[in-house]
Amino acid sequence: MKQVYCYGVISSSTMLMIEGSYPGANAYAEVVNKLQHTGGEACNGAITLARLGVQAKLDGTWLGQDKASEHTLKLLNESGVDTSKISQKPDYAPTEELLIVDKNTRTIFANYGRMLREQSWNKSDRKDIEQADLVCLDPFFGDDSLFVAEYAAGLNKTIVSVDVRHDSPILPHLSVVI
Repeated sequence: MKQVYCYGVISSSTMLMIEGSYPGANAYAEVVNKLQHTGGEACNGAITLARLGVQAKLDGTWLGQDKASEHTLKLLNESGVDTSKISQKPDYAPTEELLIVDKNTRTIFANYGRMLREQSWNKSDRKDIEQADLVCLDPFFGDDSLFVAEYAAGLNKTIVSVDVRHDSPILPHLSVVI
């Protein structure tokens, strides 16, 4: 069986679906549905792959020991994702996002900027890259993402990424960009 190493953002996500259009300032909107899920390309990629029967190991952003982080871990584990590399930090406020979805648009509120400033993620493990047949890589971890891309490319691994800028140093190492 193929094994995929997914390295990147892991986030708790709450989606509020509202009736009609997004309201203006100081206005009101009726919430018609609320969904709890996950955010981050690597995280959601791992879930999708695991549900398709592929061995997916996920590593990246730290989680806290709060209800949202526990929900995220539960969803990952129930989906069959290998979460053995995910770090939970006591008293850590994890990366979270709130999506507000109306009939035509979505608006995201999150703390991704803090995550990037604090560099609150694990360093990748060479063994995980070596054991993988394919690497699913978030480009957002700067030099840590570049290391994964260079190391995996040196091992002739297939590397898939998303939202990579045309001038990113990881671009030449990628097999597929979404």
